[in-house]
Amino acid sequence: MNRKTRQILVTIVGAFVFISLISACRNIPVLSEWEQWREQEQTKEANEAIKTRPEFQEINNFCSEISKPESFELVLKRMSFKKEDPYLIFGYSSTMPFEDVESFFLNLEKEGWEVYDRGPSMRSRRIKFKKSRYRFDVEYFGDSSYGNYTILCQKMDQ
Repeated sequence: MNRKTRQILVTIVGAFVFISLISACRNIPVLSEWEQWREQEQTKEANEAIKTRPEFQEINNFCSEISKPESFELVLKRMSFKKEDPYLIFGYSSTMPFEDVESFFLNLEKEGWEVYDRGPSMRSRRIKFKKSRYRFDVEYFGDSSYGNYTILCQKMDQ
């Protein structure tokens, strides 16, 4: 095995070990409480931006109009920090399997939403939609103590 291949292999193994450690740390009560506190703070910040910034008001309005499964329980909100690329992320908790959620959202094609990407990523499964100047992405992260689905909403550049 040459040196470059060995470096790549060590990097990949290191990344997997790091991800495993981070995942294990979520089960430590103190870290879990801190994570929940941080999510609450980020939700407050996003709510304040929605109240005071027109670009977030517009994104929030269009995202609020998107139908969501009844089992989706809102658990968090996040916002982008780049002024030139605003988006909102809504986190949901649901026991609904991803296949059923995907089917639910695919029905939105009848309302003019177009699927432009779908499939698994490294840590999740996702499906992405666009219509006119807007897009939203539904992502599933599997089992989680809270918030296993996210919906990212964004206004696209023309």
